Amino acid sequence: MTIAMLEALTFGMGLLADAADELGHELILLTRDRSVYRYELPGEPRIRVIDVDTFDVDAVLAALKPVHDLAGVVVNTDTWTETGAQVCHRLGLPGRTTGFAGRIRDKATVRETLIKVGLSNSQCFRLTREEVALGRDPREIRYPCVLKDVRGTGSAGAFLVRSAEDLDRLRTRIAGGGPERYVLESLHRGPLYSAETITYGGRTHLLGVTNRTVSDEPWVREEGISFPVRFDSPWERRVGEWISRVHAAVGVEDGLCHNEFIATSGGFEVVEINPRLAGAQVGRAITEAFGRNVYRTVLEFGIGRKPGWLAERRELRCGYAQSLRYAPAVGTIADITMDDLSTFPGDVQWWPTKYAGDRIDTTENQSASVGVLTARGETADEALDRVLAAGRTVRTWMV
Repeated sequence: MTIAMLEALTFGMGLLADAADELGHELILLTRDRSVYRYELPGEPRIRVIDVDTFDVDAVLAALKPVHDLAGVVVNTDTWTETGAQVCHRLGLPGRTTGFAGRIRDKATVRETLIKVGLSNSQCFRLTREEVALGRDPREIRYPCVLKDVRGTGSAGAFLVRSAEDLDRLRTRIAGGGPERYVLESLHRGPLYSAETITYGGRTHLLGVTNRTVSDEPWVREEGISFPVRFDSPWERRVGEWISRVHAAVGVEDGLCHNEFIATSGGFEVVEINPRLAGAQVGRAITEAFGRNVYRTVLEFGIGRKPGWLAERRELRCGYAQSLRYAPAVGTIADITMDDLSTFPGDVQWWPTKYAGDRIDTTENQSASVGVLTARGETADEALDRVLAAGRTVRTWMV
């Protein structure tokens, strides 16, 4: 039998292929741009690639028509959540419904729902590109706040708004192009985390919590990530109970979710809910930390099988951390250099996302990342210390 992936996260190809082998399935990747996966995919012969416009449902269906033993279609990205739901529905395959896919990707809908049931203490204004504040008197808005693309990902289209003057300055920029719809929410103060979860049969299970260090304001780029933080602690259990209530409120369907939240002085506040495994190298972090391939769970949901993960107890083997490295300026990359990583403790590894000759058009969001460093440690804190030490030697040279 064959499992098809409608695009994928940048990393994890080898682990996905391992998971498919364990399940006894062939794996194919449908993509509109295979260069996105150029670090791992060329060296992974177990994954067959089909080039197709993955935003075109009919084109995807035509590409899959010759696959007579298709067992499922996996959708593990934000951008293709709705397209993937339509494909699964048209083919009668397991998958999340189109209604859920549209609802969970709409950040304003998620926020409005959480406010209604008392799980968010936030403001929420829907905006359009033409009307930044929907004609409201700016005095109605509580500052500081965040303006973001209602369906955005990777911090693209997100702006910190400290005052009515800031909002006015954004009017021209937004009217000149970009997303059609935005949401304006409160800026919640506190450390940023993400809860990595599996939902099955209406019950949400917490895999663990990821710590996320972000850049200085006004841009909010993720820079340091460690997993699992405060493992098996009362705090982690509170996170699990809280995210279960959040999922019940917004109607999360079976599958993996990456739930970003801020631990404020008044409690936890959702930043966004992504209906997928976490990006960067968090999937590898979960796999390394527990010694079990979480990508198998991704594929099991794709073929409608109960995840084997739920039958076993979490046993921590190590902490795992990563450091996202960024280009220092707009321009073309001339070279990326670093010290000998083998001289650092923690089995430090480099996973490039950009190469010499690649163009950097903005440094405001995570699209400016040139690569990810990873490291292990006995705990998440030790792993993070190690990867940050190695990260100080990475240099990106621009022309």
